[in-house]
Amino acid sequence: MGWLMSVLSFLMALWIGGTDVAVSHWEIGVEVTPVRLTAYLDPVFLVSSPGAPATACTFGSTIWLDSRIVGTDREAFIVAHELGHVEQFHALGWLWYPATVVLPMEWWPREPEWSEPSKARGEMWKPPAWWPKRWHFLRLELRFGKGKRTRLGLDRNQDDRVV
Repeated sequence: MGWLMSVLSFLMALWIGGTDVAVSHWEIGVEVTPVRLTAYLDPVFLVSSPGAPATACTFGSTIWLDSRIVGTDREAFIVAHELGHVEQFHALGWLWYPATVVLPMEWWPREPEWSEPSKARGEMWKPPAWWPKRWHFLRLELRFGKGKRTRLGLDRNQDDRVV
Protein backbone atom coordinates (compact mmCIF):
# COMPACT_ATOMS: atom_id res chain seq x y z
CA MET A 1 0.00 0.00 0.00
CA GLY A 2 3.01 2.29 0.21
CA TRP A 3 2.84 2.86 -3.54
CA LEU A 4 -0.55 4.46 -3.02
CA MET A 5 0.94 7.05 -0.66
CA SER A 6 3.68 7.78 -3.23
CA VAL A 7 1.14 8.44 -5.95
CA LEU A 8 -1.15 10.46 -3.67
CA SER A 9 1.76 12.50 -2.34
CA PHE A 10 2.91 13.41 -5.85
CA LEU A 11 -0.59 14.11 -7.17
CA MET A 12 -1.27 16.30 -4.16
CA ALA A 13 1.85 18.32 -4.96
CA LEU A 14 0.70 18.83 -8.55
CA TRP A 15 -2.95 19.48 -7.73
CA ILE A 16 -2.35 21.95 -4.91
CA GLY A 17 0.77 23.67 -6.15
CA GLY A 18 0.16 23.61 -9.86
CA THR A 19 3.42 24.95 -11.23
CA ASP A 20 4.70 26.08 -7.82
CA VAL A 21 6.17 22.71 -6.82
CA ALA A 22 9.85 22.34 -5.96
CA VAL A 23 11.92 19.41 -4.79
CA SER A 24 13.33 20.52 -1.45
CA HIS A 25 15.53 17.49 -0.73
CA TRP A 26 16.53 14.18 -2.31
CA GLU A 27 17.66 11.08 -0.49
CA ILE A 28 19.08 8.22 -2.53
CA GLY A 29 20.11 4.98 -0.88
CA VAL A 30 21.19 1.42 -1.52
CA GLU A 31 20.78 -1.64 0.70
CA VAL A 32 22.62 -4.88 -0.05
CA THR A 33 21.94 -8.31 1.47
CA PRO A 34 23.14 -11.73 0.28
CA VAL A 35 19.84 -12.22 -1.58
CA ARG A 36 18.94 -8.76 -2.87
CA LEU A 37 20.04 -5.31 -3.92
CA THR A 38 17.58 -2.51 -3.17
CA ALA A 39 17.88 1.08 -4.34
CA TYR A 40 15.49 3.79 -3.26
CA LEU A 41 14.73 7.41 -4.03
CA ASP A 42 13.00 9.74 -1.58
CA PRO A 43 12.28 13.27 -2.84
CA VAL A 44 10.60 15.85 -0.60
CA PHE A 45 8.20 18.10 -2.51
CA LEU A 46 7.72 21.66 -1.30
CA VAL A 47 4.43 23.20 -2.42
CA SER A 48 3.35 26.73 -1.67
CA SER A 49 -0.05 28.15 -2.37
CA PRO A 50 -2.31 30.82 -0.95
CA GLY A 51 -4.99 29.67 1.41
CA ALA A 52 -3.33 26.53 2.75
CA PRO A 53 -5.41 24.95 5.55
CA ALA A 54 -2.62 25.78 8.02
CA THR A 55 0.68 27.63 7.95
CA ALA A 56 2.13 24.29 6.84
CA CYS A 57 1.15 20.64 6.73
CA THR A 58 2.74 17.43 5.53
CA PHE A 59 1.36 14.45 3.64
CA GLY A 60 3.89 11.69 2.91
CA SER A 61 6.75 13.43 1.11
CA THR A 62 4.84 16.62 0.35
CA ILE A 63 5.15 19.74 2.51
CA TRP A 64 2.42 22.28 1.84
CA LEU A 65 3.23 25.87 2.87
CA ASP A 66 1.00 28.88 2.93
CA SER A 67 2.60 31.19 0.37
CA ARG A 68 2.45 34.09 2.86
CA ILE A 69 5.36 32.59 4.84
CA VAL A 70 7.59 31.88 1.82
CA GLY A 71 10.57 34.21 1.92
CA THR A 72 9.97 35.30 5.53
CA ASP A 73 12.21 34.72 8.53
CA ARG A 74 9.84 31.93 9.61
CA GLU A 75 10.09 29.78 6.47
CA ALA A 76 13.31 27.87 7.36
CA PHE A 77 12.03 27.07 10.87
CA ILE A 78 8.65 25.85 9.63
CA VAL A 79 10.16 23.75 6.81
CA ALA A 80 12.60 22.16 9.31
CA HIS A 81 9.63 21.29 11.54
CA GLU A 82 7.70 19.76 8.63
CA LEU A 83 10.78 17.76 7.54
CA GLY A 84 10.51 16.11 10.96
CA HIS A 85 7.05 14.85 9.94
CA VAL A 86 8.43 13.57 6.61
CA GLU A 87 11.09 11.64 8.55
CA GLN A 88 8.42 10.24 10.88
CA PHE A 89 6.32 9.11 7.94
CA HIS A 90 9.27 7.44 6.21
CA ALA A 91 9.96 5.54 9.44
CA LEU A 92 6.37 4.48 10.17
CA GLY A 93 4.58 4.46 6.81
CA TRP A 94 0.82 4.12 7.23
CA LEU A 95 1.36 3.41 10.93
CA TRP A 96 2.06 7.13 11.33
CA TYR A 97 -1.66 7.83 11.64
CA PRO A 98 -2.40 5.51 14.60
CA ALA A 99 0.99 6.40 16.13
CA THR A 100 -0.19 9.99 16.59
CA VAL A 101 -2.38 8.68 19.41
CA VAL A 102 0.51 7.23 21.46
CA LEU A 103 3.69 9.08 20.34
CA PRO A 104 4.46 12.81 20.56
CA MET A 105 4.34 13.32 16.79
CA GLU A 106 3.49 17.00 16.97
CA TRP A 107 5.33 19.58 19.00
CA TRP A 108 5.50 23.34 18.75
CA PRO A 109 7.49 25.70 20.97
CA ARG A 110 5.62 28.30 23.00
CA GLU A 111 7.90 31.03 21.68
CA PRO A 112 9.72 29.83 18.54
CA GLU A 113 13.23 31.06 17.88
CA TRP A 114 12.65 31.67 14.17
CA SER A 115 16.34 32.21 13.51
CA GLU A 116 17.22 28.71 14.85
CA PRO A 117 15.70 26.05 12.54
CA SER A 118 17.74 23.38 14.34
CA LYS A 119 15.31 23.77 17.29
CA ALA A 120 12.19 23.29 15.15
CA ARG A 121 11.71 19.62 15.99
CA GLY A 122 12.06 20.07 19.73
CA GLU A 123 10.32 17.27 21.58
CA MET A 124 8.59 15.63 18.62
CA TRP A 125 9.23 11.90 18.16
CA LYS A 126 12.34 11.11 16.12
CA PRO A 127 13.01 7.59 14.84
CA PRO A 128 16.20 6.13 16.36
CA ALA A 129 19.18 5.68 14.00
CA TRP A 130 18.65 1.89 13.93
CA TRP A 131 14.96 2.20 12.97
CA PRO A 132 14.28 0.83 9.45
CA LYS A 133 12.35 2.96 6.99
CA ARG A 134 8.98 1.44 6.19
CA TRP A 135 8.18 3.72 3.27
CA HIS A 136 10.10 5.01 0.24
CA PHE A 137 8.78 7.08 -2.62
CA LEU A 138 10.39 4.85 -5.25
CA ARG A 139 12.08 1.50 -4.70
CA LEU A 140 13.93 -0.82 -7.09
CA GLU A 141 14.67 -4.33 -5.88
CA LEU A 142 16.82 -6.99 -7.55
CA ARG A 143 16.84 -10.49 -6.04
CA PHE A 144 19.60 -13.03 -6.54
CA GLY A 145 19.82 -16.80 -6.44
CA LYS A 146 17.14 -19.45 -6.73
CA GLY A 147 13.73 -18.01 -7.40
CA LYS A 148 15.15 -14.58 -8.25
CA ARG A 149 12.73 -11.83 -9.12
CA THR A 150 13.14 -8.25 -10.18
CA ARG A 151 10.73 -5.71 -8.82
CA LEU A 152 10.32 -2.11 -9.80
CA GLY A 153 7.66 -0.33 -7.90
CA LEU A 154 6.56 2.46 -5.74
CA ASP A 155 7.49 1.16 -2.30
CA ARG A 156 7.04 -2.56 -2.43
CA ASN A 157 8.37 -3.64 0.96
CA GLN A 158 9.32 -7.30 0.94
CA ASP A 159 11.19 -9.46 3.38
CA ASP A 160 14.58 -11.09 2.67
CA ARG A 161 13.25 -14.55 1.92
CA VAL A 162 13.98 -16.07 -1.47
CA VAL A 163 11.12 -18.16 -2.75
